[in-house]
Amino acid sequence: FPVTIKRPFPPTTHIMWKKYILERDKYICQKCGSKENLVAHHIKPFILFEKLQLDISNGITLCKKCHYLEHYNTNL
Repeated sequence: FPVTIKRPFPPTTHIMWKKYILERDKYICQKCGSKENLVAHHIKPFILFEKLQLDISNGITLCKKCHYLEHYNTNL
């Protein structure tokens, strides 16, 4: 993973978590390098790992296409 941006406190909301992930990854999809249509993806699903929901180590920036492929594991 890219270098972590130092913050004075951990994120306390999903909006903050998303912003931290996108900033840390420099607004670049970590799978294909795209800079468009970006989302912050939970590596381990927060429905199963509730304690990791706001953990920035459990996030990665993906474009919408790579995010779709991550969830459905298919080729477009």
